[in-house]
Amino acid sequence: MCGEIDKFVSSSKRKGKFDFQTTEKQLHLLRYPLNAITTEYQSSMLTNPLNSSSSQQNDSIFNRCNRGIGMRLKNDSIVCFCSPHYHGDQCQYHTDRISLIFHINYTHSKYTINTDPSIVNKYLVLFLQDDLVLSTNEFHLRPTNEFDHLTKTRLYFHYSHSNESIEQKRQRYFNRFNIIHSQPFSIRIEAFELKLNIKPRRFAVWEYPIYFDFLPVYRFAKILHFLDSTKKSMNLCQNNSCHSNEECYQLQNQPSRYKCLCRTQYSGPLCTQLNQFCVNNYCSSNALCQPEYRGLTQGNQWPYCICPLNFIGQQCLLKPSVCEKNPCRNNGTCYQELRPYQFICTCTEEFLGERCEKRKGLIRFYLEDKTRGFHHEASVIQYFRLDLIQLELHLMNQDVYSMFPTHLKYFHNEKTNPEIVLLRIHSLDEEQIYLLAVQLNRTQLIANLSIDQNNQCQHIQSFISSNQS
Repeated sequence: MCGEIDKFVSSSKRKGKFDFQTTEKQLHLLRYPLNAITTEYQSSMLTNPLNSSSSQQNDSIFNRCNRGIGMRLKNDSIVCFCSPHYHGDQCQYHTDRISLIFHINYTHSKYTINTDPSIVNKYLVLFLQDDLVLSTNEFHLRPTNEFDHLTKTRLYFHYSHSNESIEQKRQRYFNRFNIIHSQPFSIRIEAFELKLNIKPRRFAVWEYPIYFDFLPVYRFAKILHFLDSTKKSMNLCQNNSCHSNEECYQLQNQPSRYKCLCRTQYSGPLCTQLNQFCVNNYCSSNALCQPEYRGLTQGNQWPYCICPLNFIGQQCLLKPSVCEKNPCRNNGTCYQELRPYQFICTCTEEFLGERCEKRKGLIRFYLEDKTRGFHHEASVIQYFRLDLIQLELHLMNQDVYSMFPTHLKYFHNEKTNPEIVLLRIHSLDEEQIYLLAVQLNRTQLIANLSIDQNNQCQHIQSFISSNQS
């Protein structure tokens, strides 16, 4: 019956439109192999009682501050603390803003799954008006983690609500003729590589205009791609007009353009102004000191410090020690994150969890080839999950080998193992299918198997032919 496995797997595509089965079927399947070492899954219910507490609030404070939090002062007056999206003495005015969503695509970057996992990329996001920084935000990614899952980063910036800014937006709203050719606002993303005990290094830049700045709320979503390093393209920075205190960067999203950015400690037209705060070591020794990067809306009198790896704070003077005692278990490796008590554990292949405290499910086979000279061109191991509601098989994992595999090891993150495991052996003109396991509700399976006619799956056509004869 294994010969019909492809039809069984694909049956989910033929489900009825109004198929609402929700009850698991009770199947009595024979376990195979019987001599396998297995661990049965034990379910447990965890109850976390919640303690509810009630508090009384002063109605006059609550009603006064609209979408903010009110506090009564000693003189019995009320001051309102507004959420970022509102302003005014009673948080009564909506703040115009731009919401940003980013995903970094590392496909064409220099990083691979084998890159040093301690390397971190800092992405500095600058909100600009006529090339002046209004506000700055940042986020961090570890390149080796981005090949396994997709990370979306969400940020937002607020427009200034000064009278001048409001009047400027009003004029653009009522006169949109020049919107394509004039964009005073833009977003620039600068990528920095952070390595242990080394200054951050800027290595990539993207820049995008904001066309709809007259809208009260605008969502800006982008997938940031790197220029393909394998393709030879003209490097515009080889012959550029940047000043000696500037660095040239070819824009990743517009390869036909480049950007001249000030070196650390410099600012102003053509980057000719040396910032005295930077000279006097406002930032720590291995940090980059960028004048005017803090932004006009955040107080631009102080420079912006781009911290090296494992340092934090406005001046990069704080070094968190959360990883010194290694909170990661089972030989996991601890890496410091941006916040003082935030860390990430990189686990060995056998464990998972925030602190590598959970053991992964395991299927391990030791196989002996007794297929009597069958010529192997390729072997495929397939791990199937059995859907007990729809009675379907779902392929969970598939490994391909150029020769017969004698030792198989498969770790997974599910509560229980895939219930059915098959071995497909291919020659130039024939395929043979062998059953390796049928085990329900198991978290671990270790078995020694001989691959021969005793566990070979017969095609359904062979049963039909024998009955007819």
